[in-house]
Amino acid sequence: MMVAMICLIGSDSLVKLVSERLPLGEILAIRGAIMVALMLPVAWKLGYFRPLGLLTEKIFTIRIIGELIAVFFYFLALFRMPLADVNALIQFAPLATIMAAATLFGDPVGWRRWFAAVVGLVGVMLIIQPGGDGFTPYAFFVFGAVVGVAMRDIATREMDRSIPSFFIALVTGAAVAILGLALAPFETWSVPSGVDMLRLSIAGVFLLGAYLLMIMSVRMGELSVVAPFRFTKVIWAIIVGYMIWGHIPNPLAAVGFALVLGAGLYAFFRERKLEREKASIA
Repeated sequence: MMVAMICLIGSDSLVKLVSERLPLGEILAIRGAIMVALMLPVAWKLGYFRPLGLLTEKIFTIRIIGELIAVFFYFLALFRMPLADVNALIQFAPLATIMAAATLFGDPVGWRRWFAAVVGLVGVMLIIQPGGDGFTPYAFFVFGAVVGVAMRDIATREMDRSIPSFFIALVTGAAVAILGLALAPFETWSVPSGVDMLRLSIAGVFLLGAYLLMIMSVRMGELSVVAPFRFTKVIWAIIVGYMIWGHIPNPLAAVGFALVLGAGLYAFFRERKLEREKASIA
């Protein structure tokens, strides 16, 4: 899982570098096409294709829409904000998912997890620092990404578990590429340089590698042990952000990072504990 997070940060960093010359839609179209091209033979070899009729199912459509919202707003923020800040803010997504599930589906959520969500929200405010010298309104794009992630995760929870995860990723990659093409009329595209094409190609490889590693880690290891390593993505984002762009979180933002990550970890372990208690009763 930790290597998967390194791959994700590598992909995001390369995309952020390319964004200095190419618009969002073109980047999404090229990277998405590369990812799909890499995934097709793997999906064919492993027999992960499913009937296309699944694409018309409401819950599948909701998941794809949530993913597209998350990707669109995440990269809008990433292109204009430090890598570490965006990745720390997006860690609020699991807490938002818990709150959304409680509100929409009536899932029982105790005061401890509600309190963790409030603490996480305080951490978010410390990171974006409204009214401060370093405040950027682009930080609010991350909230759009958080909404998309929550929407995607809730829909995923309701999907048929027999649907291969790789198939879902393949369809999602294709949908992201189509989203990039849909943005073309609103952007000025140009022929990417060889260096930028190389960066996007490597970004696509990193993204595919991250996805495969996440699937392997979840299937081979205990979720309660593996999943918390997702939060190491923020640490790698801080390191890479400093090495490439010289970004260093200020003290308030650092406290915010700690609050968001701590609240997210607590909510995760609390949820896992409740699941084990329910399983033992059943």
